[in-house]
Amino acid sequence: MKKKLLNLSNICLFILILSIVSSKLFAQNEDAQKTFDDLVVQMTPSDPSNAEEVQKMENAQQTWMRFCLEEAGRLENDFMKKETNQIMTTALAQDFPVTTKVWLLHILGWTATENEVDAIAICLNDPEYPIADEAARTLAMIPGSQAEKSLLTALETVDANRQQMIQDAIRARSINLSIAFESESPMNLVFADLKTVDDWMAHFSSLSEDQKARTLAALTARKEKKYINVAVESLTHENKDIQKAAALMLEKTASVKELPVLLTFLFKTDRTLGIRILSNIVAEGMDQAIFKTFQNENNPDYLIAIAEIMSRRQMKSSVSEILKIARKDQFPNRLALLNSAEQLADSTNINDFVDAMIKIPAGADRDRAEQVIARLCQGDAMPVIQKINPQNIAILLPALGRIGGEKALEQINRGLKSNNESLFNLSIRALCNWPNAVVATQLLELAQNQKINESNRIQTLRAFARVISLPDDQIGIEISGQEKLEMLKKAMTLATRNEERRLILDRSSAVRSVETVAFALEYIDVSELSANACQTIVELAHHDYLRKENKEVFLSALDKVLATTNDQGLKDRAQNYKNAIK
Repeated sequence: MKKKLLNLSNICLFILILSIVSSKLFAQNEDAQKTFDDLVVQMTPSDPSNAEEVQKMENAQQTWMRFCLEEAGRLENDFMKKETNQIMTTALAQDFPVTTKVWLLHILGWTATENEVDAIAICLNDPEYPIADEAARTLAMIPGSQAEKSLLTALETVDANRQQMIQDAIRARSINLSIAFESESPMNLVFADLKTVDDWMAHFSSLSEDQKARTLAALTARKEKKYINVAVESLTHENKDIQKAAALMLEKTASVKELPVLLTFLFKTDRTLGIRILSNIVAEGMDQAIFKTFQNENNPDYLIAIAEIMSRRQMKSSVSEILKIARKDQFPNRLALLNSAEQLADSTNINDFVDAMIKIPAGADRDRAEQVIARLCQGDAMPVIQKINPQNIAILLPALGRIGGEKALEQINRGLKSNNESLFNLSIRALCNWPNAVVATQLLELAQNQKINESNRIQTLRAFARVISLPDDQIGIEISGQEKLEMLKKAMTLATRNEERRLILDRSSAVRSVETVAFALEYIDVSELSANACQTIVELAHHDYLRKENKEVFLSALDKVLATTNDQGLKDRAQNYKNAIK
């Protein structure tokens, strides 16, 4: 009886342990899926020309890659690694943008096993060439016979244009990966004892240039501080590879003592690499030394570079000093300083940003400075409104439109009711800068108002087409896709120039419906609008779910595109989408 109770106790303990492990694994799975779901939204910029959205996309891509490689990639997290791979391969079959799928394939190149080969191999036949190309590169990196077999099979089935891509991937698999474990100097120095390193370094000056560069790389991997002086001397070597290897070694080993030579390298030799290295060095007193250098510097180009370094190092206490320089009466590139300061600033710094922006001449740089201020304000325009006076209203009123919010709209509407023509025109421009469709009705009314001049009607019509076609998470109002399309059709009836008609056709591609295809087809035979109509149809055809649910419509529309467009790239995409339907 006692033995049976003991056995029962062991069984219960086993079940308890199993349930704990299972719950932990389930929680890990949920964490991975939630992380992906949160990030994948940011990987899809609605406007690829918008630098802020592109930056968000890149940040999301890097965050997910770090999660896969660092969190899920740990040896003890084999279960989570499988889950993240499953999440990514599932996403490859879903309706995500090309850039997102390419990035996921890139990560799978580092994490995938033979379990994921079949899902990746399907992408070799994707209508989008960048996806197929990245899939081939990914398969080239996955060890095992299954990945190689999938490439050989695809070689027999893909069209001639893609055969070279597959052949390159097959050749890439033939590279001997065992070179990662070096047995010959200098690369074996990574794992050698210090005496071996010292013996080798005694002859450094007589080494070939290639060996010197490789030696510095090995010392970098060791984080070997004993030979910092060799790296410092090599920074001025005439061979670019040696220079770069020396700089990368100092990235891992330098102290504040090496700051002057690294600044010289940045200013005189390689600005991009120099900024990267000084942004990443971890050394006692480095932040203080960089800040002091900024305070004592007068060269505008050098100040901009150092400000970027302080921004990347998240030296928040330096923001006031950066903005102090940006507000000087004579400075050639204030926007660069504002971009760096933005990463360190909060709402308490907005006044200084406004003072600097006012000194930027009208044009693209001032527009971008307005966008920086709008991001800092986060919908609260009061800090800018409080700065408005008769001398700067022409500059600050348009900025209010980018910020948005009730207070900004009140200020703009006062200007729209003014009899002062200059103030009225500024208020029109401000309204046209509005970040979402909250003012869409107002813009449409102005676009139809024959009492205002044509230039203002054109401005408001273009702004209306922009905001009414924004994605649901950005548009700011409750509106269906069908209603968006009806509004764009209304805008088309108001357009008097082909420039606005083209814009409306381009923006309509954001309304993913079969009715939008019909709308674009109405203009495909109009010579001045044909190219935009074709582009819109092809952009809509990119979405798998839309093609699959409306096969006949898309087959007919894509045939029309193929017969109409002279753009070979667009023709290739149209043909690929048509083939995917069949």
